[in-house]
Amino acid sequence: MNVDAMLRVLNEEQVDYLLIGGMNFLIRHLPELTFDVDETQ
Repeated sequence: MNVDAMLRVLNEEQVDYLLIGGMNFLIRHLPELTFDVDETQ
């Protein structure tokens, strides 16, 4: 799946759209390591 091509067509055709979930995260955010530790008890 070529996400760049899909988004380009949607934008060219002025389609309203909403990205949700993992796709939105990958496009809008840079992967970042926080080096924190989550502890469960």
